[in-house]
Amino acid sequence: MDAKFPILKARLTILATCTVATSADVAPDVKDLWSEVYQLVDELEAEANPDNAYLAKLNDLQAQIGYNPGPINLIALLGLMGEAGEVLGETRPETDSTIQEDDRNQVIALAVDITRAIDAAYTLDSRKKYFRNRVMAAPVSIATKDEDETVFNKELADAFYYVLALARNRSLTINDLARMSYEKVQAKFMNTPR
Repeated sequence: MDAKFPILKARLTILATCTVATSADVAPDVKDLWSEVYQLVDELEAEANPDNAYLAKLNDLQAQIGYNPGPINLIALLGLMGEAGEVLGETRPETDSTIQEDDRNQVIALAVDITRAIDAAYTLDSRKKYFRNRVMAAPVSIATKDEDETVFNKELADAFYYVLALARNRSLTINDLARMSYEKVQAKFMNTPR
């Protein structure tokens, strides 16, 4: 692990000397340096905390696939919506005979809302597959509504919070989720010609 610190320090020194106005102005070599830094930090973190080893492996696999720092990735955004719909699709509201009539009506309305959300998520998932499988001359770019990306990042953190809450509810850790995701994506990635 100690051998990685000088490499990390050298990469950070190079990055510190680069002045970048916006993420759109980032030169490819700077993006590569940032990817190296993120990978080294992930490796160091995995070595320091082996319980999160699959999180680091998944992060590395995502970098290989092309999920790197920069503008919002359309495929990742649509994938998030599609997977949220699939999670909803694996549920159903349940009630018992003691529930009051007003509450029962709300549960029925909830079931209808869930069905609509699932339908919308499946539509977004099909759009994701279209864009993912298409080689485009100019990729579609997604930007945040505001120039201040903090709001988007906080909303993404909120989504992460609820993923962790559901994982805890299912007696799973973040590393359990990372392992399942890594194994599924690696199997798909290894079987896809690049």
